[in-house]
Amino acid sequence: MGLEQNPAAKKPKLTALPDEEVHKILPHGHRGNETAFMTQYALEQNVDAIFFITGYHRGFETLRRPMNEREKAEYERAIAKPDYIKQMAKHQEEKPKMQARINAEMEKINAERKAKGQPPRVLEQRHGVYSNAHELGLKWTNPHPPHPPRSFEVKDHLVSKYFRDLVDTLYEDNDKPVPSVNVVLFLAGDEVFDANAKTLLDKYVRFFRGKNRVIRGENEIKGARSSKETQN
Repeated sequence: MGLEQNPAAKKPKLTALPDEEVHKILPHGHRGNETAFMTQYALEQNVDAIFFITGYHRGFETLRRPMNEREKAEYERAIAKPDYIKQMAKHQEEKPKMQARINAEMEKINAERKAKGQPPRVLEQRHGVYSNAHELGLKWTNPHPPHPPRSFEVKDHLVSKYFRDLVDTLYEDNDKPVPSVNVVLFLAGDEVFDANAKTLLDKYVRFFRGKNRVIRGENEIKGARSSKETQN
């Protein structure tokens, strides 16, 4: 994670439960898949406890599987329709204009932050101009045409069963104590982290009998350097 654009970086291999369907979809790069992948990789290290220290975590979110051949054919037909092509052309034409709007908004924001002695604001770059526009609340005149389904959700109970089986295979069946999985989440002071995101994170750590802590902004980061309030 964090080295996706580095061609020398290699994704590790997962070894446990290779024949399970959930195992097979984990390498596909959706948010939920990535979190599940890293969770399994950590669990496979035969450890006493796991701590994810990160700037993004929403629990498992939703795992997705890739399309089968029938679904691929349906997708290709959908994006070949004249209305879709026309709307996409208008949208592509607007993209550089949206980027200019983003740049102007960021210049304004960072000028205000600099005057207050604050560091520049950093935007999420996962989906480029789309992530940036969404984060800044900028609206498209010609939005992207609705995406036909390109991947399909895996039911939550199947994901839960997979990780219960994984824990059994790695620890319970070998008479080893099951590690807790904990999350320390660093957020900007004004970063959106709504009640639904917190619920998903709470559910994730509860599943693994762990805890989470959300640390916001420079002041909380400095305050968290002390361990005097830590309870084990």
